[in-house]
Amino acid sequence: MPSTLALQGAIKLRKVMELYLPRAMESRELLKLFPLVKVNEVDLIYERRQVATGVQWARGLGGASGSVKKQGLDTFRVSPGYYGDYYPIEEAELIRLRDVADWNSFESYSAQTARATKHLTGRFLDRCELNLGSLVTTGKFEAQNQQGVVYHQDVFKIDTYTSATLFSDLANSTPIKFIRELIPTLELGKAVSYRKGYMLCSRPTVNLILGNTNANDVGGRRIVNGSTINSLEQFNEEILLANDLPQFKVYDGGYYPDGGGPFVRFIPNGKIVLAGVREDGEQLGEYRLTRAAQNENAAPGEWYTVKDRRDETPPRVIMEAGHNGGPAAYYPEGISVIHAAAPF
Repeated sequence: MPSTLALQGAIKLRKVMELYLPRAMESRELLKLFPLVKVNEVDLIYERRQVATGVQWARGLGGASGSVKKQGLDTFRVSPGYYGDYYPIEEAELIRLRDVADWNSFESYSAQTARATKHLTGRFLDRCELNLGSLVTTGKFEAQNQQGVVYHQDVFKIDTYTSATLFSDLANSTPIKFIRELIPTLELGKAVSYRKGYMLCSRPTVNLILGNTNANDVGGRRIVNGSTINSLEQFNEEILLANDLPQFKVYDGGYYPDGGGPFVRFIPNGKIVLAGVREDGEQLGEYRLTRAAQNENAAPGEWYTVKDRRDETPPRVIMEAGHNGGPAAYYPEGISVIHAAAPF
């Protein structure tokens, strides 16, 4: 029987793009909300003064002044997690691996290491966003090693609100009314404007709202020319903006699990993350990259190493990447979650 190579004249291979393309940094919405920041620290301890209370006491003519209750301090400590993957390039790959769709050209060592670096970098950014997605939708996150043991976890106070009628009930739910009544509650007594912020959720979750048929809410709203709402852009500009409400951003970022299975969204269907804006312009939080022994002078940030063992038997190259760090929510009152529907 002739080999595949012998039949090459009758075969034409075409190189097609990957099913799931890596996302550029500018498309990673959770890393805009909590930017990556290198900090020359191991543990981070931060403080902020508690809310000032009370109003000035009446004294009366000739009377003594009243005593002021001083603001106390809230102290928080955030410890980093320690993360890392390795990508082996084995002997068979070093000598025989061909490029995709090409029987004649063998893949160069530099091409293999470039692919490994791209793969490892994608996993690093996906880990950061997975931690952040869990944090902003549940108020907690945990990270496991390959054997399923939890090595890094933390809890923050993220408030969740649920409408009496879930948004998945298209005929009876009132998304606009619920959001309009919720926003003043979230802003009361806080240095955060939710009206200047935005709402982050998946496309299927937005579709629940756009598909609302309640004549007393979304289903009864008309845009300027009297037509119904047909797109998210129309809903944002003609309805939410006109009602002084935050607008929606769709985010379907996620990853495919190593063991197989369906795509995992960082923001699950049925959850809406409300992200406010601090009046002083400060970030609500950061994803901190702390000191790492693998970097020169133990500098902070992600790290990469290459173990070139091509002079050993069997020869191999091991690419390794990781980071030390994790999320720090400095102003968790600037983030809230609407439980809009049961998971789907």
